[in-house]
Amino acid sequence: GGEDDAVLVVIAVEQVVAAGIKDLWLHMKTDTPEVLDLCKREGINVRTGGCAVMYTQQGFSYHSIHRGLVKLFGKY
Repeated sequence: GGEDDAVLVVIAVEQVVAAGIKDLWLHMKTDTPEVLDLCKREGINVRTGGCAVMYTQQGFSYHSIHRGLVKLFGKY
């Protein structure tokens, strides 16, 4: 946990860079200043601050309720 997780996220972003990917969705709370700086330096478009599953999972679930609330309050 903690610092080890942050190192793993940096490694994952480095792999994204190496693969030439330019759009990345970081899961909630993985958007550390170090990771965001790396993305900015490498020209990666970053989406953060939420859970990607909220937008990708179909059907009724916790994620669909969250998605509905986000839409209701104009944050979608």
